[in-house]
Parts: sequence; C-alpha cells; structure tokens
Amino acid sequence: MGRLGKTDRLKTLNKNMSYRYIIYKLFKWGLKRKNDTPVFNVIVTMAIVHFLQILTIYHILLKYFGIYNIYTSNNAVWVAVFFILLMILYYFVVYDKSRWEGYINEFTNEDKGASSRGTIYVLTYIIGSIVMFFMVMMLLFG
Repeated sequence: MGRLGKTDRLKTLNKNMSYRYIIYKLFKWGLKRKNDTPVFNVIVTMAIVHFLQILTIYHILLKYFGIYNIYTSNNAVWVAVFFILLMILYYFVVYDKSRWEGYINEFTNEDKGASSRGTIYVLTYIIGSIVMFFMVMMLLFG
C-alpha cells in the first residue's frame, strides 16, 4: 500500500470533516436546550438517518434483485431490534467524549455566515436522507 497523495489526503480530510461537522452541529443544538441530552440526540438522529439510508438501499435491492423480504409478520420485530442495535453500535463505535469535545473546539470559532451555511448543510443532509427514503419508496412501490 502506498502513501496517500496530497489530493487524496485532502479528500479524506474533507469527508471526515463533514461528518465531524454534522456531529458538532447536532451536539451544539442539543446544548442550547435546557434539560436535554445532546449525546443521546446526536446518536438517535444519526441512527435514524443511517437506518433510513440502509433501508433505502435495501428497498432498491429488494425491488430489483428480489432479496429476502424483512417485512413479513415474523420479522417486523427484528427490524426494530436492528435499529436499537444500530443505536448501541453507534454509541460504542462513534461516541468518544474527548473526541466530540475536540469537534466543538474545532468549529467553535466559525463566523455567522459559515454557521448559517453549516446549518443549511446539516439540515439538507438530514431532511434529504428522509425525503430520499420516501421518494425511493414511492418510485419503487407506488
């Protein structure tokens, strides 16, 4: 394996930075509300987004390749169990208090314009993932 070139390193950094920024924004929004648990909010929000993204891919595979249908009456509970396991996995794999504090420190000094653009970016990612799921459902099965 060779070393990453400068362009490849920048692409990797930007991908990671986008994900760190999403976590930062969600965490920051949770800190603004009293009696709230920002870590839980981030984990649930990201688990829902990733769950819908996984389901979107699953429905495409189900429609075009006829893979196993998880929506039978016996498997409906397993879909919910999978979501809960996804949240638990997300907590243990992604959450690290010191790393998330680093995300806050990394983006704290952004100006108002960057913050507004970032808010639009994060909301587009979250809402776009949800809309994409329902659009794929309507296009494939509607």
